[in-house]
This record gives sequence, structure tokens and C-alpha cells, in this order.
Amino acid sequence: TAVLSGTFHGTLDPDGDGGPLGACTATDGDAFLVRLDAADQLPESMLCVGGVGDQYPRSVATSRDGELVALGGDFSPEADWGVGSATTSIGADADAFAIATDDELSVSLGEAFDGGTGTRSARGVDVQNGRRLLVAGTFADAILLPDGPHESAGAADVFIVVYDPLP
Repeated sequence: TAVLSGTFHGTLDPDGDGGPLGACTATDGDAFLVRLDAADQLPESMLCVGGVGDQYPRSVATSRDGELVALGGDFSPEADWGVGSATTSIGADADAFAIATDDELSVSLGEAFDGGTGTRSARGVDVQNGRRLLVAGTFADAILLPDGPHESAGAADVFIVVYDPLP
């Protein structure tokens, strides 16, 4: 099984002619995930991350058993992953996001990392075999993580978030 991610403009219809996956339409640059069938490499599920402005995927990962998929990136000024959404902090250039899905690309966790002016970006995601999601990225100025706010010590700092095992 392969999972592809990227950014698209216009219409994304991976199985052609409005097949069972449907289509996503973007007015700006929207992020997407498409899962390909292991046997014939045809698209079998899709997730679009839309909203006003641009959403840029920076990293994608799957668990070894293929049952969990993660996507991380940044957005400005809005990201909508279907069961949740976020807007950037006032004065921010971009905020980070991380999404975890099941093998059908149904979202089980969606998180935005904001915190002030500057830029925040999830640059790497990983899914450990124990179903723990790891998110690593960079931030300038400040960031609000699950354990609270953090101030940058310089031009850009690194953050790492490790989540409890996902269901």
C-alpha cells in the first residue's frame, strides 16, 4: 500500500470521472492524501485538507501494518480536515497542523499548533508500531503545544510532540 500527498489547485479526482472517491475542489492550494491499493495501485481512499488560503503537506507516514496514516504540514489562514478546522493566529505567517487517520483515511486526530506571530510548520510525522503519533517541526516567535505555550529562543526553534497511542 502506498500513500501519496501533495498540494493541488482546481479539481482533484484520482479515480476519474467522479468515481466512488468523488472529487475535491480547491480555490487555493489544498493538501491531499490518496491511498493506493497494494495489488493494482489504483486509488482506494482520499482525504482533502481545504479551507481559505493554502495548506501545504510537508510529511506523510504510515504504520508498519498500514492501519494508521499521518500527515503534517502548515497552512495560512485556514485548514479544514472535514471533522475539524483551524485558523492561523493573528499576525502569523503560517501555523502547523498534524492529522492522523485510519486506513480508510477517516480522521481520528486533527491538531493545529498556533501561538503568535511568525511561522510554525510540522516538518515530519511518524507512526510507531504502538500507534503513537510523533510530530516534529519548527517555529519562530512562539507555539502552543499540548503541554502549554513555548517561546522561541532565537530565529527558529524545533518542537517534538509525542501522542499517546491512538485508537
